[in-house]
Amino acid sequence: MAIAFDASSNRPEGTVTGTPPVYSWSHTCTGSNLVLVVGIVTRDLTDADRLTASITYNGVSLTKIREDDNLTDDNTTSLWYLLNPATGANTIEVTGNSSSITSAIGMAVSLTGVAQSGQPDANNGNIYSNANSITDSVTTVADNCWVVDAVCLDGPQTLAVGSGQTQRENVTSTASSGGMSTEGPKTPGGAVAMEWNDNGEAGSPDWSHSAASFSPAITAATLDQKHYRFFDDDVSLNGATALANEDTNISGVNTLDNFRVRYEVANTGGASGTITRQAEWRAVGGTWVALGTTTTIPVYITLSSVFADGDATTARLTAVGTFQAGQGKESGSQTSVGTLAASYNTEDEWNIVFGTAAIAGQAYEFRITNQGTALDAYTKYGTATVFAAGPSILGWKTLLGVGQG
Repeated sequence: MAIAFDASSNRPEGTVTGTPPVYSWSHTCTGSNLVLVVGIVTRDLTDADRLTASITYNGVSLTKIREDDNLTDDNTTSLWYLLNPATGANTIEVTGNSSSITSAIGMAVSLTGVAQSGQPDANNGNIYSNANSITDSVTTVADNCWVVDAVCLDGPQTLAVGSGQTQRENVTSTASSGGMSTEGPKTPGGAVAMEWNDNGEAGSPDWSHSAASFSPAITAATLDQKHYRFFDDDVSLNGATALANEDTNISGVNTLDNFRVRYEVANTGGASGTITRQAEWRAVGGTWVALGTTTTIPVYITLSSVFADGDATTARLTAVGTFQAGQGKESGSQTSVGTLAASYNTEDEWNIVFGTAAIAGQAYEFRITNQGTALDAYTKYGTATVFAAGPSILGWKTLLGVGQG
């Protein structure tokens, strides 16, 4: 999932009184996988008064990333963050460290698509005296990170950002100026230079600067066995006669009579996944075994006279997402390897038979794995039961009412 900008907000510069001093403003968060980043800018001759004790959003505490305090020039920046902040308009409340603050600016940026653990990805900051421009680099670790920063400049200069950055806040007053910006995505991970300048105005101001990177939420494929249906091995792969309705088990199946089972696997996750569909069977309650061609086991794959191994399937089951052709299988439990994109599904059909080792009256269950590894979910399992009295002179197709569906 890609990170995206959500919103920004600020509390204009001003003096904050009280012991401790408290100030607040409103910020609106919208979206999912959110992070709220708050940047605080203060100026005060008393060192303790410049520091921030705590910040909450909708009553929930933020975590401090770093605080960069310019002891010589009496200005400070700090960065704080909160994962999964409440959506909607809520109050950011800042509590100072000691007593009244001469000059305080509050700013905030929210991003969507951010990983909800392991944050921040990296951080850096610095202080500067008598400089018209500054640069600090954050070396990101994860791929596709975004960097967020906050800057303080003493005096009323108008702030400007470097190439590649997007300025999100620019609060200017006679006492101090503050700004926040973002840059991203950074791919691959590496150094991201966060640059600010005083826009060519007169003088050589003093600065403090804090920056941090945030990694994106990692989305993954979710492979789910969704639907199944049993068919006769009577005509072509995609035209065979159904032996029962979709997601309906069958019974009374004679040994040595071919039949087919078709399964739909859907990717309900947020990213593409690679899958080699492997058909497996077990006596209900037993151990799963890959379908094979050995005729001495209860159920095995057998050749068909009406389709060839690897023929492409067309959609016959209830669609979960967009259909992608699968394969018909008559020799081997596995399909070829393939990629299943998010919100896509595929259908595969195996031609199988109960051998003479099958137990009369026993129910046998079928599933799909990813080359032997269980899928993420199994919504439906198909079960076929061997005819209880041995081979029927009527034939199992007559018992099942061939021609349904």
